[in-house]
Parts: sequence; structure tokens; C-alpha cells
Amino acid sequence: MRLESSATDLGYARRLANQPRPLAPDVTGTLNDIERFVSGQGDNQFYNEALFAAGRRVVYPRITQALWELRDAGSCLVRLEGDDVEMGAIYIDREQCGRLGAPYTEPGELIIAADTLLHSKGGSGYDSEHAEFLSQFGGQTLVLTRTAEDRIGSGWWRVKERLSVGPP
Repeated sequence: MRLESSATDLGYARRLANQPRPLAPDVTGTLNDIERFVSGQGDNQFYNEALFAAGRRVVYPRITQALWELRDAGSCLVRLEGDDVEMGAIYIDREQCGRLGAPYTEPGELIIAADTLLHSKGGSGYDSEHAEFLSQFGGQTLVLTRTAEDRIGSGWWRVKERLSVGPP
């Protein structure tokens, strides 16, 4: 969703860090209303903060980045709680490709369960965007492709389809 700085249905909430994350705004209004409320809360406590748009919590980007982009650029793209995570392509590093029997640079097709792919990443795992994207599919089988015409780079794969598992 594109959020505009002129929006009048923005919301902001915060809870002490040892409390559950906020589920509804403490204050609603314009960007200026939100900034005024935040700046009036000058203390050194740690908080769980949340930005809301149209009554739904913004889950991406982080609140500070969203507010800065709204102020500086006049708008920003946000993902609201409950929205599907969309990615144009998924990265599979050279070592993963080797373990999965998939080409790293050449065109190909890889059929794999999303949770298997998620857990196949070594080291510290996937970044939060990849992890959140793959997690939404659970054990669902994905068909990933890379064609000769793709200019997305080595290791990048597009989700061609999601295969349903279970009885028809």
C-alpha cells in the first residue's frame, strides 16, 4: 500500500518493552499529529512502537523509516499486518544451489517445499524479508524458475507457481 503524508487516518501506539506489542493506536490523525505525540513523550524508556494506517498495523518498513520517508519524500510503500509478503525473486546462494542440485548461473527449475528452502540457508539464515516471504507458505511446494531471458542475476529465482498439497 502506498501511504501518503497527507493521510488523515494514521495511528501510533507504544507500550513499554516488557508489555505485548500494541494492537490499536493510542493516537490517530495526520503525520503532524503523530510526530507531535511522539516528540511529547521525551523519556528514556524502551518501547514497542507501532504505526497504523487505516486501522491496521504497518509491519514494513520500520516505524522510523516510514515516518522519515513520509516527511522527506511525501509517501512510502508499506505492508500492513495481514497482507501477503510479495517478492519478485528469491535468492539461493551458490552453496545452497549445490546442495539442492540447482544451477547457480544457468537457467533451470527447482521444485522445493518453502520450509525446506528456508532451512537450507547456512550461516545466520535468510534476511527477514526472505524469511517472512518463505514462512507464509509453510510446507507448500514452490516451483522456482530462472530462464535464459531473465536478467535477475546468478542465484535469483522467480516463483512460477505454488503447488497445493493434499486431497483435491
